[in-house]
Amino acid sequence: MNAEFLGPLQVELVAPWESTGRGHWALLSPLQFYSERLDVVITVPAGFITDFASVPKLPLAYGLFGGLYASPAVVHDFLCREKVMPRQKADRVFLEAMRAQNAAELAWMALNGADEEEMTDRKAGLEGQSQVMYAAVYAYSALRRLA
Repeated sequence: MNAEFLGPLQVELVAPWESTGRGHWALLSPLQFYSERLDVVITVPAGFITDFASVPKLPLAYGLFGGLYASPAVVHDFLCREKVMPRQKADRVFLEAMRAQNAAELAWMALNGADEEEMTDRKAGLEGQSQVMYAAVYAYSALRRLA
């Protein structure tokens, strides 16, 4: 089985003034992600509060791609905040989750008639986005270890 989200992200804004105006959001239902890397389903429980911000707000990376990976960010928030695993491993799961979201988008494009050139271009663009976000998270984690 490939890595994948097992259902949609369902959230409700509960504190709009928090996190510099981004707000705090509560999961309305559990968010499940199957990690092929770990061979386990990660379940973020309903009621978990997130600001989608375990992804550091490095200006360029976040400016370009922030908000595109909400479900992967929630999984990463949960893994880091609840200390489910070491941060470096959580960072790798974040990359895996972004790639799973990318794969779902590409599958949707294929079902809706995208041609091979469109698919190739979009796949390269999505992988670039996820690599930039992973690099930002990895660098942030490295800086935290040094502090």
